[in-house]
Amino acid sequence: MASAKGIRFDKDLLRSRAFRSLSKWSLLVYLDFLRKRQWSEIKRNGQKIWIITNNGEIVYPYLEAERKGIGRREFRNAIDELINKGFLDINHIGKGGRKKLDKNGKVVGDMTTYIISDRWKDHGKPNFKPPKVKRKKDNRSGRGWAVYHERKKKEKK
Repeated sequence: MASAKGIRFDKDLLRSRAFRSLSKWSLLVYLDFLRKRQWSEIKRNGQKIWIITNNGEIVYPYLEAERKGIGRREFRNAIDELINKGFLDINHIGKGGRKKLDKNGKVVGDMTTYIISDRWKDHGKPNFKPPKVKRKKDNRSGRGWAVYHERKKKEKK
């Protein structure tokens, strides 16, 4: 099976109100997701068609976004906007925590996997469906510089 290169767009996507309303960061992140799709040509009913072979397994970690110049807050907000407007869905919520690079420079760990969705076609319409899996906000306490400085203040008292 051959593999296609490049980014494919649904022509209705470019005209859609949902796509045109995306923020700068959401648009850039979405294009990165489209670039991560892997296509294969298959025969179905005697016709050759192209299918996405990795939808639901697409990974885009914070570390990769940071290397591309996208800040953590901008990346998080972009992911939220893409999910809320129907461009992405979460397939698996990763455990979070510290990611590391393997010897090939690839990020490893339990990461969130995404599905490129076409729910955007109904965005703004009464039949628009919310995502089945919502991104969980990090509500863990006892982490970060704010907690460190709070402990230091208490130790001084």
